[in-house]
Amino acid sequence: EPSDLYPAVVALQLIGYPSVEEIVWRSFEQERSDMEQKLMADVIRGVLGRGYPNSWESGTRIGRLIIQEHIRFTNFPSPIRERLVKFMEKYFPEKKPTKHR
Repeated sequence: EPSDLYPAVVALQLIGYPSVEEIVWRSFEQERSDMEQKLMADVIRGVLGRGYPNSWESGTRIGRLIIQEHIRFTNFPSPIRERLVKFMEKYFPEKKPTKHR
């Protein structure tokens, strides 16, 4: 996995959920590059998807829910809220459930 090339990403994934909270609460106070956002998304997916059979997809779905809850229940200033929404839409897209037959 490309994010494994970044020891900081691996370390944040090992720290676990506090890393996710820090990213969601503080990382969007300023603009972030695409690379920074991708690596933050990798941390979130890695932490939240750990232990699930399809960890990447599970981490994406859980990550979206957590980001949505942070946006809904916090009083972020508008620029931070907008950056967080764009981040969520790009890296944690909503998937429509598929019907199994």
